Amino acid sequence: CEHFDLLKWIRSYNMEHDGSIDICAFDTSLDNGDSEQMLANALLSSKARNPGALFLVETGNMHARNVVYTSNDEECVPMAAILKETNSVFSVFVKYLAGKVLVEGTPRDVTKATSQQESPEPYFDGIVKIPESLPAVEITDLTDVVRKFRVQEEGR
Repeated sequence: CEHFDLLKWIRSYNMEHDGSIDICAFDTSLDNGDSEQMLANALLSSKARNPGALFLVETGNMHARNVVYTSNDEECVPMAAILKETNSVFSVFVKYLAGKVLVEGTPRDVTKATSQQESPEPYFDGIVKIPESLPAVEITDLTDVVRKFRVQEEGR
């Protein structure tokens, strides 16, 4: 649900700011092939259309791992590792220290997610620690984000 809210906000923001944020949606849920390669190919196609553009990709942490790893005795080559072969990639893991996250509409303790319990160091270039996962809130512009962040920081 938060993803849809973000997309709605970007759409509204773009209407007021000459389309300054470009969205490249990509999904391989209907594909039976190598989904990591398909995800990488979708981004590489977008990059080819916009060679000077900087891409910020929001994806699940398994896709964002920038190294090949082994899981259940099987070699896994994630999307970010494929992209890193020919592009500059900086992959960040978001670590939540407390709070809830919506999973199919049901609030769950974010710290109990498997991805939050394993060590992200070998797979990512950086780790961003978020003190608490909070429900999404509607924002009207980017300055509102800064204002809300400052209020939260002052309250801690």
